[in-house]
Amino acid sequence: MLTSLYSRFSSAVDHPDFARLLLRLVFGILMLFHGAAKMQNGVEWVKPMLAAHGVPGFVAYGAYIGEVIAPVLIIVGLFTRVAGLVYAFNLVVAVLLVGMGNFFVRTQVGAWALETEALYFFGGIFIMLLGAGKYSLFKGKLS
Repeated sequence: MLTSLYSRFSSAVDHPDFARLLLRLVFGILMLFHGAAKMQNGVEWVKPMLAAHGVPGFVAYGAYIGEVIAPVLIIVGLFTRVAGLVYAFNLVVAVLLVGMGNFFVRTQVGAWALETEALYFFGGIFIMLLGAGKYSLFKGKLS
């Protein structure tokens, strides 16, 4: 009886393409909040951090690619795998610029201080590995 119930439940919730869509929407929309802040406030504040690491200031404009363009591509399902990689790379750069001091830090509640960044990073990796699925505005090789 338990096996039968589990089998019916498993069949009812077996929707991997819908799961891909939810994954794309959640991570894409959440990152767009960061991108919207960059669109409103600019990236001038990032340039001194880059300069401190010997990186030219124009690289700061890459935040628009990682936090606006890549999430939009992920949401609509266009070049999803590449956009997922760009998304994840954006998080690596962000951690290298502002988060490295927290790499071995735990918060007051015992969480890893970089868990949000790790969640975003792995979300990008999962999107890259899974692709868009069938619920995409762009079907076929471009998704």
